[in-house]
Amino acid sequence: DQCYHTRTQASGEAKLISDCPSAIVDLKKGVLPSRCGFQGVREIVCCPRPPGSEEDVKPIDDRFTEINNRNERLALRKCREYAKYVYENVTLPVTIPGAPDVIRPVDRCGNKVIPLVVGGTLAGPREFPHNTLVGYGNNPIEWKCGGSIISDRYILTAGHCLNSAEFGPATYCLVGDLNYESDEDDDRPQQIKIKRHIPYTTYVRKTQYNDLALLELEELIKLNPYARPACLFTEYNTGTTKAIATGWGAVKWMEDTSSSLLKVTLELFTHQECNKTFEYNINRRLSMGIIDQSQLCAGSHSAEKDTCEGDSGGPLQIFNKNNYCMYDIIGVTSFGKACGTVGQPGVYTRVSNYVDWIEKEVWSNE
Repeated sequence: DQCYHTRTQASGEAKLISDCPSAIVDLKKGVLPSRCGFQGVREIVCCPRPPGSEEDVKPIDDRFTEINNRNERLALRKCREYAKYVYENVTLPVTIPGAPDVIRPVDRCGNKVIPLVVGGTLAGPREFPHNTLVGYGNNPIEWKCGGSIISDRYILTAGHCLNSAEFGPATYCLVGDLNYESDEDDDRPQQIKIKRHIPYTTYVRKTQYNDLALLELEELIKLNPYARPACLFTEYNTGTTKAIATGWGAVKWMEDTSSSLLKVTLELFTHQECNKTFEYNINRRLSMGIIDQSQLCAGSHSAEKDTCEGDSGGPLQIFNKNNYCMYDIIGVTSFGKACGTVGQPGVYTRVSNYVDWIEKEVWSNE
């Protein structure tokens, strides 16, 4: 295949490095070749042709791509940027004496074979790398809420997770973990202190509306395949009838929370169905019923599947269609009735209604 050699500005041909004498000479001089990819563990490089041997292959002019990217919504652009953290660089052995190490990006996606039909089962390693535990107190830390990584500095959670009536304000976040009581599972936990609580501008705890908040961390998250951001869903219409809820909450009503991350696929309820479910809960905390623009409902019409106590603040998500191995967060777990009751959905804060505010808070300098 034809290629463009960036250093020599000449056309070339993609070859195994062992079949490209000029690349081997460059390596011995400490000059890295123009890389094209890999065949198994063997590196493929752009091997330059002698000048004038064929019509030069010109690099693609990406000016229009840059213009489009500048006009792209910030949340969507950040989603594309964060998608790279599904890959992890590993060093491969080099058979050529004196040649520098070959570093190859390896795909660490944990969800590429996961169907959208699950129910109350354990999540796998790197399957939901944005899932976050929110903790209270210091010694011990009580992990009582959930959240989602949306940047290397910010966690998206529920407004009512900022403070616990029993344990006080949220103090720590734990990312990159799978089972917080085990040191033997496949994870890379990072426990980081919370610097600042940022409730949505009109959130007040005495109501169940606008139940959304951000947690700014004191240190940057070390992004990797085990701890990386999810995308923010920016449209009202989700285009699907199902979504996945995840968290460390109770498996059943009035039971203890789980130390392992769990996943469950839920059905999205219509606004009419959801409002009917909560028609007898209209009170000062829910005076206007369920507001379709800022809330959505999910549960099961036929099985005992739901989020529960301890899942609050965690994500309701669907697969992102445009970026490999990424999720879109469509909702943040807010409230419900008794967990897992057939036909009784939980209520989630609809993320698309708050993207403007999130963008201004999280990426104010971009």
